[in-house]
Amino acid sequence: MAEVAKAEGIRTVAELKDHLEFGQNCELCIPYVAEMLRTGETVFHRIIVRQEGDSGESRE
Repeated sequence: MAEVAKAEGIRTVAELKDHLEFGQNCELCIPYVAEMLRTGETVFHRIIVRQEGDSGESRE
């Protein structure tokens, strides 16, 4: 996932969904994917909670 995002210059969850299938069911991955896009991190040692109204889009 990170490799695809980097290779394609993807910066948002929506853009990544155009290339890969994920986040279709419970969407618990969305805040982690957004954090990966924002920071480049792929291993998380904390729980990331999606805030109400948060689209999961990467913001800078």
